[in-house]
Amino acid sequence: MRAGNNSIETCKAMKDGDGLRIREDLPRVVEQGYESLTQEQKQLLKWVGVFFREPTPGRFMMRIRMPNGFTNSEQLRAIADVSRQLGNKVLDITTRQQIELRGFAIENVQKIWEKLRSVHLHSLQTGMDNVRNINGCPLAGLTENELLDASPVVFELDSIIVGKEITGYRSCARQSGRTRRLQHSCRRQDGFRRIYSGSGPKCFCRSL
Repeated sequence: MRAGNNSIETCKAMKDGDGLRIREDLPRVVEQGYESLTQEQKQLLKWVGVFFREPTPGRFMMRIRMPNGFTNSEQLRAIADVSRQLGNKVLDITTRQQIELRGFAIENVQKIWEKLRSVHLHSLQTGMDNVRNINGCPLAGLTENELLDASPVVFELDSIIVGKEITGYRSCARQSGRTRRLQHSCRRQDGFRRIYSGSGPKCFCRSL
């Protein structure tokens, strides 16, 4: 695949357009140390949710994929264990309903992935030109303001969508899930339940 017309596409062209193939480089990087990472590899690592941090050389950040922001106690305990044992014991909850691990060394990436897989979590495609997460109402299935539980749609789409746009589904009357590039909202009108989609400047959609 030939180099693209911008730096990101050129990085992907190094892997025949498949950024996920950066995983093939990890054994060599672990063996040679993080200093061996090229600028292109640092960018491609974002495809698998691993981020080189300039302020903390040698210590990386991992963004964990969590559709609709849903998790459970087993998953949270696993994430906390990883942070205590391999990270800096600090976790960030992001605006887009994900959790970020910080302060771990590149040689621990495989160990972290194994731990995440054991509780049905992963960090794939949480950066670069990917659908980094699909957001929804954090109270889906619980709130009395809900017209329908949209979380099953979120999980189904998460398994098939590829791209960069940040998508959200808001199924209650509250102002949840508004920091999206594409927003889908529910409204009861004239005795019908309707779903509206929209987008706009600064990635905010109008309330319906």
